[in-house]
Amino acid sequence: MPNQWSSNDSYQATSQGLDQFGDVFDQAISDYSPDYAPGRTPFSDAFASVLIIGAGKGGVGKTSLSIATAQRAALAGYKVILIDSNRGQAGTGIRLRLRKSNLPTIADAAHSGNMADALVTPKQINQVRSGANLEEIKFGVIQAPPPSQASRRLVTNELYAKAIAFAKQKADLVIIDTQIAEAMAAADDTIYREVLVPTLRANDPNSPTAMLMLTEHGRESYNHLGDRVLELHKAGVQRNRVMMLLNTAPPEQPMTNLKQLGFDDYGEWVGVVDYDPRLMQTFNSGRTGAELDGLSSVLDHLLFRVTNDNEAFPSASAGLDGARRVAAVPTRRGNREQEAQKKTNRKGFFARLFSRRRDDD
Repeated sequence: MPNQWSSNDSYQATSQGLDQFGDVFDQAISDYSPDYAPGRTPFSDAFASVLIIGAGKGGVGKTSLSIATAQRAALAGYKVILIDSNRGQAGTGIRLRLRKSNLPTIADAAHSGNMADALVTPKQINQVRSGANLEEIKFGVIQAPPPSQASRRLVTNELYAKAIAFAKQKADLVIIDTQIAEAMAAADDTIYREVLVPTLRANDPNSPTAMLMLTEHGRESYNHLGDRVLELHKAGVQRNRVMMLLNTAPPEQPMTNLKQLGFDDYGEWVGVVDYDPRLMQTFNSGRTGAELDGLSSVLDHLLFRVTNDNEAFPSASAGLDGARRVAAVPTRRGNREQEAQKKTNRKGFFARLFSRRRDDD
């Protein structure tokens, strides 16, 4: 069964001027990528699948979910490399309790010219974490630079493009944690525009790439999400490469209301994670949360969508469709959706979305 992210249909950018942003990525591919066999399958010699995790605003859980997803995939037997592309605010090392160590970062590759010098292996990570009674990490990391070496003249966009190309050769799955995805025309940090979006646009059936855009429950976050997925569409990114997930959702939020946002033309909702203090405590303690009830099933569904591997993620391949394609995890959500559906006497989109009652005019 072909991977659903690997469509061969041509898709041209519809926004004027965006074609130039592929140059950095294309050059990195030509520098690092020899000929490879067609028909990518896990553990073959072809390129890895790539999952980019982003959001239109900060604080919605990009880094925590990136780490949890990387660990979940690694526990299933995948060789995973997580790249922290947030050049100005490295969060992956902080979450993994690595920032006080002397482990390498992408800046090391900038100095040496050898991308392998930036890769932190699971063994190195666990040596640093061993004294803190933390779980064993199963994936490798390319850390963002420390503040003292975060200069764009040193850690360039080209360097990040090369890091992605390098990781695609070495791993089965590459996960990229991003900076906040601002409007491409106005963004101060151009890694998203010049490297990550072209990675999504690259029509390579042997290296399927997808983007997961996170949002939290709120007008501002939904508006940012809508702006970003529309912008990806205009930049020539195919709809089946864009996924959306609602994180830290209030229990009263019916999933069916997410369909009313009107973003389905640009991507697909693939998950809802309810707010759960256990998750926050887990992430803040330096643990991944990859095996926690309430999160693991969402991760399995997400990874099945990216890898199409129903052996590694069998529980996620059941026929979920429509609004229920979103992985409902905590049982406390229960029948609240049906109850919320009965409250139809509301006027206005946000009134329905936020479950607030408004009087008819």
